[in-house]
Amino acid sequence: MRGLIFTIFTLGIYGAWFQVSLRKYVMSHLRLGNVSFNFKGQGKTLFWLNFKFFLFFYPTLGIYTFWYVKNLWTYYASNTEVTLNEEKQNFSFTAQTGDIFELLLVNSLLLICTLGLALPWVVIRTNTFIFKFLALENFDSKKIQKASYDNYDDATGEAALDMLDFNLI
Repeated sequence: MRGLIFTIFTLGIYGAWFQVSLRKYVMSHLRLGNVSFNFKGQGKTLFWLNFKFFLFFYPTLGIYTFWYVKNLWTYYASNTEVTLNEEKQNFSFTAQTGDIFELLLVNSLLLICTLGLALPWVVIRTNTFIFKFLALENFDSKKIQKASYDNYDDATGEAALDMLDFNLI
């Protein structure tokens, strides 16, 4: 809540730092067996990426958007750290600006021609695209081991579903 309030009172300027703190929180709590994730980005860097976008968007008639999206996804990928057996490694994002142009053009056409009905396909296309161009150089997936964690049950988890009488878990 604090980050949202700061973002509102600063007219969006604090938004970059808020996004980074949210990403750090989510990544620090994400596990895949014995693989853990961490986000090392800084709000200042994201702020300048966003500032450049707002600065160049209108003079280039929106064409800078493709470079902005590439820089943004590269920033997120290169600052996401993966730890497996005490070995740390960062993702790399290898897409070119032309690839992003094609993705955004086709996604826009899908949304416009179907009056928004293609949104699920657009989301899947975008996520597939991102994962297609993410890379870890020396990651041995055979070293991933199943991990057991304590049974975690609180008001935001299974207890909340019980309270609402949902049987999802």
